[in-house]
Amino acid sequence: MLLTILYNFCILSTISILIYWPFLNHQEKPIINRYQPYIIGFNFGVAGLLLTILSSQVAFGIMINSRIIPLLLSGLLGGPIALAISGLIMGIARFFLVEFTPLMLFINGNFILVVLLLFFFGRKYRYNDKNIFYYFWISIIEMSSVILSLVFYHGAGFPLVLFYTTFTIISFYSIYFIINRIKETNQKINETKYLSKIDYLTQLPNNTSIEKYIVHALVKETNFTILLLHINDFKTILSTNGYQSGDVVIKQLAQILQDYANNNDAFVGKLSGEEFIIILKNVAPAIAVTEAHVINKEITQQPFESPQHGTVHITTSIGLASFPDNGADYYSLIKNLNAAQLHAKSNFKTSYFHANNLMKK
Repeated sequence: MLLTILYNFCILSTISILIYWPFLNHQEKPIINRYQPYIIGFNFGVAGLLLTILSSQVAFGIMINSRIIPLLLSGLLGGPIALAISGLIMGIARFFLVEFTPLMLFINGNFILVVLLLFFFGRKYRYNDKNIFYYFWISIIEMSSVILSLVFYHGAGFPLVLFYTTFTIISFYSIYFIINRIKETNQKINETKYLSKIDYLTQLPNNTSIEKYIVHALVKETNFTILLLHINDFKTILSTNGYQSGDVVIKQLAQILQDYANNNDAFVGKLSGEEFIIILKNVAPAIAVTEAHVINKEITQQPFESPQHGTVHITTSIGLASFPDNGADYYSLIKNLNAAQLHAKSNFKTSYFHANNLMKK
């Protein structure tokens, strides 16, 4: 008996973790995301079959196990469709795993009825970390009551049913706790990864992400132009209005550039200090220069709100470099970009400068 209990718990916990693990980051895997309910439902259905094989016969051919655990876990992780799939697999397969008797038909029919009820209620009230316990207790009370009434009627096996019911309750809470801890740990890891890729103040991609994006574009060998945008006299803004005002200006400018990127299928990132990167894909250098003029003009006309000093106006200078005209690799491209940026800062009339003009000087 004890060995059977250990088998059941090991199967439940191990398979539950193995099934759940691939779906922690399923958003990054479209195929898994698309077929998630079916994969989860099938896997937990197989887990339920193993539990059926290891079931204990308490009396008069009545077999009890903890099928309700993989059933509800499939619903929690995969939704109503996953629950229905796993439940039907467990319910139908049981007809072929044990001797067909009226008593078995009644017990298994009741299980299939519970599956159908959970499916329909789950479509209206989606399973989540809060209500899954309500579903569990309603199901375990209903199923245990049916088995207990049959056992009590025959006068045998009553303590064993109570023992298995207690085991199911403890197992469900234990496995849920393990899965939830794995989920929380994975969320913290993902948050750490996310923070390592973005600028905290603006929530835009940071230096690391910008470099990765440019290198990837170079590998694809698609034409693109980089705009290096610099806020003019930003240190004066900080000394006059304070660092809090400087942060507000940076955040507002980041939103303006993000809106521009969204409307023009462009990439925008935040470098250290007061500099931003904008990458225009499949745009000719002449068009990119025109876009730089538009961006500069919009920023110049935009009032920036300072929390202590009212409205602040800023100007920007933009250096441009295009691939492959201004560099065939990352470092040569960035070198020409920085050189163009220096010329843009000194060009007060237009405040933008393309690296193509470096070759003419």
